[in-house]
This record gives sequence, structure tokens and C-alpha cells, in this order.
Amino acid sequence: MTNKQITWLKILGGLTLAYVALSVIASEGTVIDQTTGKPIAGAFVIAYWNGNTGWVVQPSTSCYYVEATTTNEKGRFDVSMFTGNLNPLRKDRTRNIHIYVPGYYATSKSDDEKLVFMMAPREGSKSEQFKDIIDSGNPRGCSSVDKKITLPYLRALHKELAALATTKDENDRVESTMIIADSVEFGEDIARQNYQKRHEAKWEEVK
Repeated sequence: MTNKQITWLKILGGLTLAYVALSVIASEGTVIDQTTGKPIAGAFVIAYWNGNTGWVVQPSTSCYYVEATTTNEKGRFDVSMFTGNLNPLRKDRTRNIHIYVPGYYATSKSDDEKLVFMMAPREGSKSEQFKDIIDSGNPRGCSSVDKKITLPYLRALHKELAALATTKDENDRVESTMIIADSVEFGEDIARQNYQKRHEAKWEEVK
């Protein structure tokens, strides 16, 4: 190996170490009740990263990393600034933050860049609140990563949706949320078995 090759290897190694070091640096955010001005403890925080891979002509966007946490008693949370993913073919990386507090929604006064999220009590009919939850930017397309870290969030989401559902379509959506949560916790086979048991129990009630 020539001196030039050794030099380039050292440079590459240094850059790799620097990037990995950056991946453990966290940025701090806050979740606040806009009505009272007080911090919200126990808010679910899902951070997920998307990026493009594939050919230049037909790039494919996918979720490749997820973090999940909850806010402390001061309404604060930490999320990584970088993932440590060194795939050179992954371009246009973006970090997205989703905040979920049962009974609340993120208002327009939230600042994604500063990680300050202002939450207000959700209003309207049950169906309007149901739709608002579904349309609120829930993390999607992250099937290729370990979803178990989002399980507490999925269970809380299912519980609130179940309490709000009033129509067949809404109840079907609640059922699909339960299946997703069961698949994450127990695996697809158990999730199917649990669904079958619920389905049979409903038929027994009809009889």
C-alpha cells in the first residue's frame, strides 16, 4: 500500500469517526400546553428519518431510522441530530418529528426547527377529532425498521381512536391499528390469531 493510499484511508477513517460521533449528539425539544403555558409530561415523541435511494432518474424515498421517547416532567425530550447511517447512496436525508398527546393537537405556533411544540386541546365532534388524529402526520413507511420502540405510542393511539370511533369505517381503522400494534409486539401470526378471536367474538354477539 502506497503512502497516498494510507493517507486517504486515514482521512476516510477520520471522517467516519467524526460522523459517528455526531450521531450521538442530541438536540433538545419541548412540548408545551399552549392554553396554560405549562410543560406537558409524558408526551410521545417519534423522530423518523427519510432519505432517497436508487437511480437518479427514479429515486425511492423511504424511512430508514426511527427513535421514540417521551417528555419528562419539564416537558423536555432529546432526539439525535444524526443517525450514524453511512450509506453513500442515501440522499436528501430529512428528520421528521411527530408529537402525540391524547386529546391534543400540535398548533401552528409550533416551531419544528427549534423543536418547540405548542399543543392545544382537540375540539369538535368525535368524528372530527378522529379524522384530525388520522390526518395529523403519523409516522408512515417505516416498516423496514424496528417498530417495537414505538409500541407504547401505538397502544395509546389505538386507545384514543377506539374511544372516538362511531362509524363502521372508523371502527375498521381502529381494528387495523390494533393489528399493527399486535404485529409489532407479538408478530404477524399472533396478530392474525388475535384478530380472528375478536372477529369470532363479534359474530357470537350478533347471534
